[in-house]
Amino acid sequence: MKACLILLLVSLVPLVALPQPNGVHGDYLLKGIVENEQGERIPGLTLVFTNEVGQKGTAISDAFGRLEMALASGTYTVVSGDLDQNIFRAFLQINKVGLNPQDVVFSISTATLCSGRENSTPMPSIVQSFSPPYPAAANAVRAMGRVRVNLEIDGSGKVTTSVAVMGHPLLRKAAEIAAGKFIFAVSENPIPRRTTLDFIFAPSEEKADRGIARYDCKYRIIIPRPAQTFDTN
Repeated sequence: MKACLILLLVSLVPLVALPQPNGVHGDYLLKGIVENEQGERIPGLTLVFTNEVGQKGTAISDAFGRLEMALASGTYTVVSGDLDQNIFRAFLQINKVGLNPQDVVFSISTATLCSGRENSTPMPSIVQSFSPPYPAAANAVRAMGRVRVNLEIDGSGKVTTSVAVMGHPLLRKAAEIAAGKFIFAVSENPIPRRTTLDFIFAPSEEKADRGIARYDCKYRIIIPRPAQTFDTN
């Protein structure tokens, strides 16, 4: 399969100077959106930025596909932490002086992101889903990202086992509990079925983009991080 190298730069902004690099993180705030070939925004997708010396930084798109990353000057390879590198790869340059990319559109194929199949076998149909609350401890430390949960389902469609196999430790338990509350279609075959669910704990959606088409997949549950509030009394 050919790699996707699509990177559209909508506008350029001037920059007077950037400080010396400190890893990938710097003072230039790159803003962009993540969408598929149909123009649907992709929420909760992790992008990994790697500079020329191998230092990495990650950013996750919010519930409306928006993404921000503070970068130091350098040359970056961008891949998705949720997809094979052969599916998507992009490149960008951040300069100390001069113009820099802004309002970047990362165009990514979602054909393999959530196909509804595992090893060419259709995944069990979901009858009832459940979205977990954002764990308070995880919110306090701004823990985000994908938690993958392996499930075992009986013939009646009830989940008998749910085990998180990847993801932040502070997010795993909430995902396991939520996954255990899912109900799937009844099966005439008494042999237990197995499937996976991805719970995406994403950045908060403080500013909603109304009327924007979003990519949706029932096996990929988006949980926006609650916006922090401050008591001014």
